[in-house]
Amino acid sequence: MDNEARLVPSSNLTFRPLAREDFALLAKWLSEAHVKQWWRHDPSSAAVEADFGASVDGTDPTELLLVFEEGRPIGQLALQGVRR
Repeated sequence: MDNEARLVPSSNLTFRPLAREDFALLAKWLSEAHVKQWWRHDPSSAAVEADFGASVDGTDPTELLLVFEEGRPIGQLALQGVRR
């Protein structure tokens, strides 16, 4: 993969803060083969809560967002060390 910036064509991407209600979806994604290949994360409910719960509660500085394309969830984004 090269270091060139990749532009997203004008699309309908939207973002919203991750919520506990999204944990089941995260667990589903984490158990899929193409995700497991790159992100070796336990998809159990307890592991998802342990790793994402503090950010959802605001006690971890990482901001977690759910990414949607045309209203369909397609990914999760983590913002770390971003100053506003």
